[in-house]
This record gives sequence, structure tokens and C-alpha cells, in this order.
Amino acid sequence: MSEAPGRARPSVSIVLPVHNEADSLPVLWDELLGVLPRFGGRVEVIFVDDGSTDASADVLRGLVKRDPRVRLLRFERQIGLTAAFIAGLRAARGEILATMDSDLQNDPADLEVLLRHLDGADAAVGARLIRHDSWLKRVSSCVANAIRNRVTHEDVVDSACSLRVMRRACLEAWPPYEGMHRFVPTLLRLAGHRVVVVPVHHRPRRFGRSKFSVRNRAFAAFLDLLAVAWMGRRRLRYQVVEDVGGIGVEPREHARDLEPVVTAPRAGSGWPGVAVSLLLPLLLAAALFLPAIGQRSIYHPDEARYAVLAKTMLETGQWLVPQIADEVHLEKPPLFVWAIALVSLLTGSVSTFSATLPAALSAMAGVLGTALLGRQLFGTRTGLMAGVVLATTPGYFWHARLVLADIMVAAFIVWSAWAFWRALDDPVRQRGWIALFYAFLGFAVSAKGPAGLMPLVTCGAFVLADQGVRGLRMLRPVMGIAILAVMWAPWGLAFAAQGGATFVQRVVIEDYALHLARWERFSELFFALGPLGVAALPWSLFVPIAALSGLRSADEPTRRKFRFLGAWALAYVVVMTLMAHKRDRYLLPAYPALALMVGWLWSRWGATTLTAALRRHGGLVVAFAAIAATVILLPVRQRGEFAVWIPDTLGRALPVAAVLLVAGALGYLACRAVRPRAAFTVLATAMTLVLAYETRIFVRQYNMTYDVRGFTERLARRVNATDELLAFRHGRLVYDFYLGRPIPQIRDTRELQPLLDTPHPLYVLTDERGWGILTTGSADTWSVVDRTEIAGRAVVLLRHVPAPQAAK
Repeated sequence: MSEAPGRARPSVSIVLPVHNEADSLPVLWDELLGVLPRFGGRVEVIFVDDGSTDASADVLRGLVKRDPRVRLLRFERQIGLTAAFIAGLRAARGEILATMDSDLQNDPADLEVLLRHLDGADAAVGARLIRHDSWLKRVSSCVANAIRNRVTHEDVVDSACSLRVMRRACLEAWPPYEGMHRFVPTLLRLAGHRVVVVPVHHRPRRFGRSKFSVRNRAFAAFLDLLAVAWMGRRRLRYQVVEDVGGIGVEPREHARDLEPVVTAPRAGSGWPGVAVSLLLPLLLAAALFLPAIGQRSIYHPDEARYAVLAKTMLETGQWLVPQIADEVHLEKPPLFVWAIALVSLLTGSVSTFSATLPAALSAMAGVLGTALLGRQLFGTRTGLMAGVVLATTPGYFWHARLVLADIMVAAFIVWSAWAFWRALDDPVRQRGWIALFYAFLGFAVSAKGPAGLMPLVTCGAFVLADQGVRGLRMLRPVMGIAILAVMWAPWGLAFAAQGGATFVQRVVIEDYALHLARWERFSELFFALGPLGVAALPWSLFVPIAALSGLRSADEPTRRKFRFLGAWALAYVVVMTLMAHKRDRYLLPAYPALALMVGWLWSRWGATTLTAALRRHGGLVVAFAAIAATVILLPVRQRGEFAVWIPDTLGRALPVAAVLLVAGALGYLACRAVRPRAAFTVLATAMTLVLAYETRIFVRQYNMTYDVRGFTERLARRVNATDELLAFRHGRLVYDFYLGRPIPQIRDTRELQPLLDTPHPLYVLTDERGWGILTTGSADTWSVVDRTEIAGRAVVLLRHVPAPQAAK
């Protein structure tokens, strides 16, 4: 069926971008009316309104009503000149496509000249040899064209001139990326098209002012130039010398170079590539987690326990059952201790460096797993951004430097989630992916215990809600039990032989079952807001809008993925809220799920539906920066481990505050301008700089606040290796580690009495309260050998001498 007379296909389509040109449009249309009859055949004129805020749209609607040749395309907001050209050209129906500006600086009569030069060529582009612009713009344009030609090996006089006429086939050579309108002649030639350059007129601007300046286009244009140069270097070139088959072999001339075909990019393609999306977060994590990891003192009893267990493991050769001296420790499975011991074999001894390195490497593995899972769920860009978000999250960064197994468990849980989703996406090899899922669960349990099985609960609940009861068969429970049994057997059997009931009682029952719903304060209901809110700033500011946007997405696969991520994070929040034994580190496995949500949001925030939300969140960025800078600068005494993050002098605090304030201002401007990539880059760069700088700050201040290392160095000088040394009601494992000798723990004075009756001196480590208990009624037999303050608490070394010796 032929087209209706009013909609017959035109032979020529003219595309004119418009932005706030209400005064110019009537004059321009009058000039076009004098030129259009010379084209012959049918002509359509397409005006593309690039988010004008004046009366341009009303003027164009009037033209549409008066002349059927006029079409109007209108953007909801200003996108840019390239987008306007692309939208118009793709909407055009003519076999010959023409473009020009709508500011009256181009002469419509030149379109006829360009059309005549199209004989024997695929495209004719204009060159404004005499420019009627300011001297600065003329000079900058001349320099820019010279640089373009130098980099692209072209001889184009005026690459950015909007006056162009081309055949429809040339449209495929114009990639739909911002800034490409400046390189049309080069792009056409790269695609193998014949391009001629024709001198055209250029007129002074009559209304308004130019939308471009050196400031707002120089940097972006240079980056675009590098992209075009890369395309030129990487262009495929080949010749087909033989083509056999079909209806027969015919002599053929050598084909010219390959003409690239531009296709619509599939989801997840383009920049960044797979390697970049995985390596960049990994390298960032390494740069943040590895420096100075051996310089922070070990103080926390759990940290000291892992280090001493590894040290004993190497000394005794007993790798299956962790122990300290003759005391067996079945509190936790041994995988993390094994990791410390293996690293220590390479370094020569168990040190703060070898004890911390497995945690840092585990944190890096978690970042890599998050980037990989993000790529699997939403594409490479989301994977990249999610990995960067996780690496620059303060709470995650902090635990990457602690000698604790929780960060290793979090890493294995991320990788188990990746294997689980691969199983959903790949039914053909689902069995293998589910086996890998259980393998990662086995490692997680071997590092921490039953907490490593949480993904099984989360994934099972998701499959049940998503596919019903029958869907649970994909989890293959029999195979899973077999894999877990094989992985747990080496240490599980050894634990059972040493008293498996102890492990079940202390870990399964006491740490989990008995700690459910035994709150001491109502505020525990909001415990998760600390580690997942405050410790995840500034990224936690974007979690609510990310979750809402994902769950309300018009795309069902996206909603499904967000239901999975939501179930993942919510499961940990609920369990931790119900438990009375709360620790920030128990919520570490929820960080990757939140990072994936935030990464998805930033990779999609350019969409029109999210524009208003991005602008609103610019205010949150400023507020965060201002509050954080105020906390850093004000001389308010902080409590707990948080205090070591606050620089102790104004000189050390100023760089942190300056970075935060500058980032807040730039982030706000980028959000208000709807430049999500720029805003994300600002935030990520600021957090990277702050955390890298804080490494120096908190290591120094942590060692000052928890100066165990300095105290034990003094103890080593005061107490001989043959002297009796014990701890009374005071944690002793950290002293075991730094002194290199076991220190018995005494909790009752009755246990201490037999030692007091011996004729040998006795040294006791205790705190101020223990000091008072010991010296009550026998102060003359005790003397203070050394005293220090660690974390605001007094620690003393007492020496006991039997009464007769004391009298002497």
C-alpha cells in the first residue's frame, strides 16, 4: 500500500537542532521557504527542540500547523547537540539527509551548493573559511582543528561545521555517542565513504548568544578526539581475494577496506570492557587495603586469638585442631587460621603483617566478586561502579585491615551469590554452578561456622518465592550435603574427636540459638543503621532510592534481581536485629548487596525518570560533606574505635575536611547538572583520597590509643623468660602474641593462692580493678613494676614477693 499523499516519502530531509532560538526561527523559516523549491521533489524539515526554555516550541508548533513539510521532535530536557542531530537523522525519511544550525549563522542557500557536490561523493560537508565569531573562538577553533588533524591524520578544515549533506547510508557511520558531531567528516571517511569539503558562508549571530565556549567544550572534545583516534587505529582492514560458491565463480576486483557496520549495542557492551570493569575495582581495593597493614598493633582479643592460634599451629604442626599451649580452641573452624599460617610460612613468622594479609586479600576478593556479580546481573558498568562503591565504603575498608574471619566469610558469600545467579541464568550447566555454590558455602562455614550457611537460607527463600516449591529442586540438596560433608570432613572429624559437643555448645547453641531476642535496650532494634548507614556513608545515602527504583522498575527482570538483592541484605538485617550478641562485622555480607543496588542506580541515573531524584540527592551530598567536615574539624572528644579516625591536630584534619568540602560542592553541581558519571567520579575519588589519607591517621592514632606493642616491649625487658607471668581478670592473648610466650589466665584469687605460696617472684598483668582485689590485705607483698593506659583503661604489671623476702 502506498503512503498517503500528506505522508509520501520525501527525497530530502533537513534536520535543524533548536535550543532557545525563538527569535531566530521566524527569520530562518522565511529563508528556508526561498530555498526549498530549488531542491526538487519532496522535502521535509525536521526541527529538534533540545529542551528549550523559551518560546521556541510554540513557534515550531505554529510552523507545523501552517506547513505540512515541517516536523517537530522535542526532548523533555536539554540533552545536547549530538543527540539532537542523531534523533532528527534517525527520524528522517529522505534518501538525502542535510543538517544545519538554527541560529542564522548558517546560510540555507549553501545547502543547494552542497547538494550539487554530492554527485560522485557520499557526503559533502561545509567549511567556514571566514568566521564571524569572537577572536577567542576563532583561535580556539583553529587550534582544535589542527590538533584533530594531527591526531586523526586528516586534513579537515572545519570538522565541526553543521552544514552537511549526505546519503542515507552515511548515517550508519555516525555512532550515537555525545560529542561525535564534531568528527563527522573523519567518521565518514573511516567508514569508507567518499567525503568532499565545500566552502560555505558564515554569518554573525543576530539573536541570543552562543551555546558553546572554550570552557565548556575543550576538555570533553579532547576526550572525544582520543576515542575517534582509537577507532581509526583499531579499524579492521582486509581484502577478499577469492569468493567461491553460490551460482559460480566470477572474477572480482579486490574489495576495498572493510566498511565497519554500526549496530545497536547490547546490554552490558561498550565502555567499560570486561577487563576494566573487573581490574579497576580490584586495583583500587589493593591500593586502599594493602598499604601499612603490618603497622597497626593487634589489640582486640579475637584478633590476637587468630594470630596466636596460627603461631601455635606452626610451632606444633597440629593443623587440624587449633590450640594455644595445651588448651584446645574449638570456638571457630580453622580456615582463617590456616590462611594466616600459610602466609606466615612464606614470610618466615607470624607477624602483624602476615596475620592481617589474609583479611586484606579476602576483602579484595569480595570486591572482585561484587564487580563480577554486578556484571552478571546488570552489565559491566554496574559491576565496575558496584566494585568501586564497595572498595570505598568506610566500614568495609576498616574490616579489611582487621585480623578477623568475617571479611573472608563475606567474600565467600559474594562468590556463592555469583554462582547461584549463574545457575539461574544457565540451565544447561546449572548442576555445575550449584556445585560451585555449595563449594563457596563450604569455605564460608570453614572460616566462621554456621553463619556461612546464610546464603542457603536467602537463596532458598528467593527460589521459593520466585518459582514455587518445585523450583527448590534446582538447589539439589543431596548433592549440596555431600559437597559440604566432604569439605568439612578434615576439620570436622578432628573437632569431633577433640570434643565436638564443645563446638556445638559454644558456637551453634550459645552464639546463635541463645542469643536470639535477648535485647537489653530498645535501641538495638535500630542497630543495623550504624554499620549499614553511618559506616557506609556516603553511599548509604543512595540505597533507599536505589531499592525503590529497582523494585518499581518497568523491567520485570530488573525487579526480580532487586528482589534477590533485597532478600540478601534484609536477611542479615533481620537476623542481626533479633540477636542480642551484635557486632558490626556480622553485617559485612550485606555490604556487597547494597553496593550492587547503588552501582545499578549510578549506572542508570541518566534516565529521564530519575533526573529529579539525582538533583535532589545533590543536596544530600552537600549535607554529608558539611557534617563530615564539621566532625573532623571540631575538637569534640570521640569514643571507641571511631576516635582513631579523627585527626588529633588541626593540621592533620584540614586536608580531610578540604577534600570533603570540595567533593561536596562538585558533587552537588554535577547532580544539579544531571551529570551522574561526573558526580559518581567525584564521590569515588574523594572517598579514595580520604581513606588513603586516613590510613596514616588511624594507624598512628590506633597505636597510640592501643599501645600494646610498646607496653609488651617494656615487659620483655622487665620480666625474664624464666619468671612466672600470668594474667588476672585481664585479656592475655595479645601479650601471648607480642611476648612470644603463653600467659596463663587466672580469674579467681583461689587459683592464684598456690602460686603465691612459692618462694619465687610472681608477675601479674591486671587492670585497676584487679589490682585492688589482689592488694587487699597484702599490699606489702605487691609492687607496681610498670603501669600504662590502653584505650583509656589502666593496665599494671605487679610483682609479688613472698613476705619473708619482702622483709629482707
